[in-house]
Amino acid sequence: MRKLILLCSMMSAGLFSITSCDDANDEFDDKGSCSILSFTGQESAYMGDSIAFSFQVASQGVPLNQAKVQLLFDENIVSERFLSVGENNTYSAKLFVPFLANVPDGTAKVVVYAQNERFAKDRKEREIQIQRPHFEKLYLKSSKGVTYEMTENPNVAFEYVASSPDMPSDLEGYIEIPAYKTNGNKITFGAEDGIVTQGSTQNIEYMIDQTTPRACFNTKTFEASPAIKFALNGQEFIKKNDNEFYVEREINQNERIVISGMKKEWSQYWIDPSWFNFKKNTEKKELVFRAITGKYKFTVDKKLKFIKVEVMNGDAMASLLENGTGTIWTSGNNAIGKPNLTSNNINWSPAKMFCLSPIETNKYEFIFEGGKQLGTGSLNFKFFYDNTQSDGSADAPLAFNQHNKLKLIGNAGTYLTVSGTDGNIKHASTKFAAGQFYRLTITVANESRKGELDIEEINETLPKEVD
Repeated sequence: MRKLILLCSMMSAGLFSITSCDDANDEFDDKGSCSILSFTGQESAYMGDSIAFSFQVASQGVPLNQAKVQLLFDENIVSERFLSVGENNTYSAKLFVPFLANVPDGTAKVVVYAQNERFAKDRKEREIQIQRPHFEKLYLKSSKGVTYEMTENPNVAFEYVASSPDMPSDLEGYIEIPAYKTNGNKITFGAEDGIVTQGSTQNIEYMIDQTTPRACFNTKTFEASPAIKFALNGQEFIKKNDNEFYVEREINQNERIVISGMKKEWSQYWIDPSWFNFKKNTEKKELVFRAITGKYKFTVDKKLKFIKVEVMNGDAMASLLENGTGTIWTSGNNAIGKPNLTSNNINWSPAKMFCLSPIETNKYEFIFEGGKQLGTGSLNFKFFYDNTQSDGSADAPLAFNQHNKLKLIGNAGTYLTVSGTDGNIKHASTKFAAGQFYRLTITVANESRKGELDIEEINETLPKEVD
């Protein structure tokens, strides 16, 4: 005990001696002074300009550390620049005024901050008038090497038009805006993921009317017209992340589907035969929807190059209902997945589950190619009522084929076995052949939620072309 008291006393004395040291060692207190003696700059500018400014800064007793200048629209920082300011002096630099969509002309604020090495600081601000420029010309640079001049429409402010009898109906190109006056910068607009985007030189896809050939671009709304949008039957996709874009909509069985804005990528996509056929005489550019009429979520995955389809019930993902309608969800090991096992096997990840296609009321299909979406080796998968991948009791709407609720009929028993305890499905005596197409069909009995699973070989390449 005496040793402990002595140790605590020594620690207290040490702590006191540290906190009693000369204040010059306390690096977290403001010391010295930092002053911005002057701040000058332009009184007006155009969007897209680089504006010049200068400021004189001085610190007493402690060296200067850094400064930053910010441009604010309605108190929101839209541009910022940091500068090293090591000594008392006058500093000059430029700050970019962003070219933003749908922002009106008005008064903005330029603010300069300075700070010394001990965190003493100062701040000054000034106002600047910002305008959207009316350019003399824009240039539409086509993929064919032809440049079309675009001039402002006298009847529509900020709309620039190129018109030429030699414009092709499928014109592709990007917009180049020359630097405006003395302080301007060159600006480009192209299409990224089907959306017109500043800074891009990827081609915008126009659909030119040959009776009045013209291409337009609005420098206020950033809208290109008549441009092809990234859309499903005219409904624009919503961006989920950098790779996934989705549309939720009602759609009819056998309805034609056109996904626009993917001209160059389309040939690289795997089209899921469980959900789609090709429309004849469209060079496989139009799809025909196979599932029954209802609401679905269509997700274009630009990384995996396929269109994932999920059944919806209102605003939520559907599940298998008591009357056998809805959908059935699938999960499993690394021998099942879409668009293929190499790029996206499920491996029991709930986020990668997919649902079967409801082809008729209470009838669901999974069409696959052996070795591609369903493996020819160590197969282990199961079906679920919903997309939570949770097992449940005999009456819980979770594990579809648990407790012997799934019966194998026809040829299914030669390919698969079903565990009566956990519902896991594995290979039987016959393995799926690589390159062979199969149709897995589950028919659900009304009110009992029991299913019959059948498998048949399909001796044709899918998706097939239909009228």
